[in-house]
Amino acid sequence: MLLELEQLLRLLELLNLVGVGLTQPPQLGAQGTLVHIVVLVHNKSLAATLGTLTLLVRGASRSGKTELAKSWFRNPCCMKIGDLLSVFPAKMRRFNRRFHDGIVLHDIRDLQFIVNFQHVFQGKPDEEIWFAETPGGTRSFSKFLFAIPFVATFNDSALNLDFLDKDDFLSNADNRIVLRLTEPPF
Repeated sequence: MLLELEQLLRLLELLNLVGVGLTQPPQLGAQGTLVHIVVLVHNKSLAATLGTLTLLVRGASRSGKTELAKSWFRNPCCMKIGDLLSVFPAKMRRFNRRFHDGIVLHDIRDLQFIVNFQHVFQGKPDEEIWFAETPGGTRSFSKFLFAIPFVATFNDSALNLDFLDKDDFLSNADNRIVLRLTEPPF
């Protein structure tokens, strides 16, 4: 699924609304697909730009997805997901909204993870998100994630890619923007 012109225009419109300027024109690949977009943020955070949208970056292995995602933040909290499906990484304990300006989840190998943690990505203003629940029902720690931007990266070989077209959350363009890298961004 490519970042279609309509989605690109929507992203550019969101950036413009909050005073975010492009440092250079978007770079397009061979088939008109977006390869790299560089933004200059003037006293605004990506949180104000994306709101509750989740940015999904899809591409081949070692194509620079994670490096691109991290470049969009000054202080990202970066976590490897791998094969996790039912637990969030323990590194989430380190997330501090006073320091981190976004969360990058890389190497997601199954989009079921995103579906399972939809409530985390949607962070409500009045909702405390609990993590690391034990079998006995004890919760270890919580975070408020309202207006914290998430960027998730995954390979073309990730499981359940069809969720991008059929899952209620992931198929809804109001919930996510998909950026498909067809060439390295740098």
